[in-house]
Formats: sequence, structure tokens, C-alpha cells
Amino acid sequence: MIQLKNIFFSYPEKEVLKDFSFALDQSERIALMGPSGCGKTTLLRLIMGLETARAGKVQGLPHPIAAVFQEDRLLAHLPVLENAALAGGDFQKAARILTALGLGKELQSKPDALSGGMRRRVAIARALCTDSSLLILDEPFNGLDEETKKQTAQVILDEWKGAILAVTHLPEEAALLKAKIQPM
Repeated sequence: MIQLKNIFFSYPEKEVLKDFSFALDQSERIALMGPSGCGKTTLLRLIMGLETARAGKVQGLPHPIAAVFQEDRLLAHLPVLENAALAGGDFQKAARILTALGLGKELQSKPDALSGGMRRRVAIARALCTDSSLLILDEPFNGLDEETKKQTAQVILDEWKGAILAVTHLPEEAALLKAKIQPM
């Protein structure tokens, strides 16, 4: 179980999390929802070790953590298949997931040749290829139309067996992931 206990975090201009506690079981799906600036992405960054709390404890984190950031963070010089396999090294699994995401014809394309929604799905495939028990999704469906959101969510549910912690502004997206909404 991942636990955050009595977390305090602030940026120079703003206190974001104050005495915040949160727990996530190993197979739980949670969607963090709240207004912009309330600390959702900051919470994800604390869990991933990209930020450090001023006070409090973060316990039970797996290593590595699979993550989809708000930005796709693909390597422009690598083809889609290599980008997706980067975290796990399993090219067969990456090709299977990319195909399920509708990108089977783009395996050798470079990211710059893809639309924003296609790049987003490559980033999701890369996370799904990571050997971890925690998948972090920060606004995972940005740039996807409704049908592609449904397809992508189904691939995530089919492929991921561990815990999912997602940030979204839309209850419908939480529902696609079968995630319990956690207000922030």
C-alpha cells in the first residue's frame, strides 16, 4: 500500500498541500479531481520522487513507477516502437500494445510524423510496457477524441494489473478507467 501521511508542500508563491494524507492499495484505481492549482500534479510528482515534501512521509512506493506525464516526453530520434519499448525493453509487448491502440502501422514512424493524439497513445504504450505495480496517468486522454479515449481506456484496463492513480478534470474519464473519484 502506498501511503502519504501529513504531507506539506509549497512552491515559493503558493502552499499547495497542507497536512494531506492519502492511501492507495495495490490494485486500486483512483482518479484525482479538483480545480486547477489544487495540487493534483504536485501529488503525482511527490509520489514519483520528482518533488520533496517539506514535511510528512511517503511510504510503500514501488520502483520503478510507470508514468504518463502531461507532456508526451517521446524521444524524437527513435521510432514509435523503440519509444514504447524504452521502459521495459519488450518489443513484442510494445508492438502488441501499440497495435491495440490503433498504431500498428506507425511502428517505424518518428514521433514528429504523428498527430498529438497518436503521440499521446505512444506515451501510454510506453508506460504500459513498464514492469511496475503503479501506473500514474496525468491527464492521459488529452488530445484524444471520444472513441479513441474509450479504446485507449480499454487497452489500459486490459494491460494493467496493478494500481492506477490518474488525474483528470472529467468524471467520464474516471469512469472509463473504472476509477473511484478522489476529490482534492
